Amino acid sequence: MKQLQRIASIDIGTNTVLLLIADVNPEGKITTVHEEQRIIRLGKNVDTNRNIGIEGLMKCVGVLQAYRAIAEKYACVELTACGTSALRDAHNRDWFLEEIKKQSGVQIEILSGDDEALWTYHGGCLVLPKTLIDDQNTLVIDIGGGSTEFIVGNKTGIEHKISLDIGAVRLTEMFIKNDPVKPQEELSLQQFVASLLTEKLEHYRLNKNIRCIGVAGTITTLAAMEQKMEQYQPDKINGYVLSKDILNKIIIDLRPMTIQDRKNIKGLQHERADVIFAGAVILKEALAYFQLQEVLVSNYGLRYGLILRKIKNPLV
Repeated sequence: MKQLQRIASIDIGTNTVLLLIADVNPEGKITTVHEEQRIIRLGKNVDTNRNIGIEGLMKCVGVLQAYRAIAEKYACVELTACGTSALRDAHNRDWFLEEIKKQSGVQIEILSGDDEALWTYHGGCLVLPKTLIDDQNTLVIDIGGGSTEFIVGNKTGIEHKISLDIGAVRLTEMFIKNDPVKPQEELSLQQFVASLLTEKLEHYRLNKNIRCIGVAGTITTLAAMEQKMEQYQPDKINGYVLSKDILNKIIIDLRPMTIQDRKNIKGLQHERADVIFAGAVILKEALAYFQLQEVLVSNYGLRYGLILRKIKNPLV
């Protein structure tokens, strides 16, 4: 890259569609120009009927039309858009992709679970100062709506990466049928996550000298809730340390609350009120499995990783 380029990336998740517009200099340094997110719950009921509905399609079309217009307004030279868990799982994804292209003009690429994990890791690690990019292993946890990625790496590269079908939306639909949540529902959810982690992550057991970075909406929302944010402030999210004790307190506070009660919590978007409990339990079980006391929160993530991916391979 010989000169500054402005690139737009769109991360189409199970719950949220995120836009990033960034300037990239010849050395590959990323500077955020504009970013926003819209919760559309694209993956609603995908786990049950394996299809994206018309409502999800039309919401996504509207968001992508708006994001494309924003990218044009900011004079982006390229726009890259990728879909994740919900689109991987949907039987009618080909129809969906065709309709999206026809109605919004945006071409979506569906990332494999491995690719999602890889570029989430690279994006999430941008929260670390360069002085901390060392030999120490870093675990990045991305709790999405449909899946959760676990990626372990260091300055020499990625050592392990896996995507598991345990997202905040997916597990809410599977386990939480009452409002407020019942003790047996929480126990079933907790046992399911713990059992899956034990089954799938056996070879991920790590040394004690591991740092943990958490990315994506569930974890950034928990940090915003703890800081009682009236308005989301990325600068106060990046580098925030969410301890196991704080997380446990949040879960205890959420237990007796109805979804309507949760909507009064500062830092919690109304659209996340029904799924934040399941997301918090996933994080709690992950920290317990890896015997971690805290997670370093990163506002970066896949959308930043997609920019890095575009820099490394301009043909994608």
